[in-house]
Amino acid sequence: MTQSLEDSKRNVTRLAVGITHSSESSVIAEVLAVYTNLNPGSHITILSDTINNLYYKLKTYALDIAIIEGRINDSNFNCVMLDTDSLILAVSKDNPLAQKQIVTLEELKKQKLILRLPNSATRNLFISHLESNNVSFDEFNVILEVDNVATIKDLVRRNFGVSILPRSTFASEMRKGKMAGLSIENLSMTREINMIYHRDFEHIDVLQDITRIYREYSKRKKI
Repeated sequence: MTQSLEDSKRNVTRLAVGITHSSESSVIAEVLAVYTNLNPGSHITILSDTINNLYYKLKTYALDIAIIEGRINDSNFNCVMLDTDSLILAVSKDNPLAQKQIVTLEELKKQKLILRLPNSATRNLFISHLESNNVSFDEFNVILEVDNVATIKDLVRRNFGVSILPRSTFASEMRKGKMAGLSIENLSMTREINMIYHRDFEHIDVLQDITRIYREYSKRKKI
């Protein structure tokens, strides 16, 4: 409360924004940086965590906003869809699969997989789509489980293995020819990217600005 009163006197807007670990490698942090540059007096703290932990921090008002993959089914919160993203197979440019557009599940079973931890939304979505195709996760050769997306990308780029990642997290590497992204046959793993906030959140203009900047910035990145 004291901080809020001081900020009000100085015309400072402080926000705590939670993002998932996957989002650390996407355009979201850049979008928030653009917002602060366009709005003098704004101050944003970015916290990365799992979706479940971000949800808890939202409920306890430790966060003002969370930008997550998927939705939160809670009537206490509103949500704005910023974008959609899809999980695809990430491989090194030196991997023979890099010459393909689509990989089959049988081909994927022969690869060394480097995946996110079991509690990650990325991994859970992959497993749920496997199960919908009556394929067991145990049939795959998982050699490493890593929490940090940047580390996974580095290992994949150096051809230690392949991974299942959101397309947005390694779009830059694909544009530069350092990595390749392949669709997986029969697995259409599309998900929403949503901005979640309390129903009583007062700075709706901030949400509108972030949404506009995100869509403009993301569109330029995809060109």
